Amino acid sequence: FIEARYRTRTDRGGRAVAGLSMGGFGAMSYAARHPDLFGFAASFSGAVDLLHPGITGIVTISPLAHEGLPGDIFGLRLLEEPRWRAHNPVDLAANLRGVEIQLRTGNGQPGGAHGGSFDPVEMGVSEATATLHRRLDALGIPHLYDDYGPGAHTWPYWQDDLAATLPGITAFFAR
Repeated sequence: FIEARYRTRTDRGGRAVAGLSMGGFGAMSYAARHPDLFGFAASFSGAVDLLHPGITGIVTISPLAHEGLPGDIFGLRLLEEPRWRAHNPVDLAANLRGVEIQLRTGNGQPGGAHGGSFDPVEMGVSEATATLHRRLDALGIPHLYDDYGPGAHTWPYWQDDLAATLPGITAFFAR
């Protein structure tokens, strides 16, 4: 749609993807499944490891909020593990070689710049982001990993993440 209506660059040097929470998963999953399409990818408090128990649970039951059935996204993990892994950024991390990556997250503890109490959702995505970070390190793939400590799964933190990431996106497009 965008390419049909606007003058855009269609090479990976003209494309970046970023997202927060489940959108952070989407950004990393798209970039890892299509490294030929994206040259820059960022995740803010991203659910970037589908095999993390809390994320598996949310992905499994979230269709209920939209009159769907558990497992409507990738199937039930017990029965469809290969499908889950085929979309999981941690499993696909080797494909991110050559993609500029930024991962940003709080740890769910209270006391961050924008306040908030203990946040188990942010704690879970922080653990998932740390798993992806360790996988990228093990593969020798350069990336920015910013676990800024106390912080919640809320808009003020994501606004800070976006502000911190924009210079990297701008520099990527300038090159």
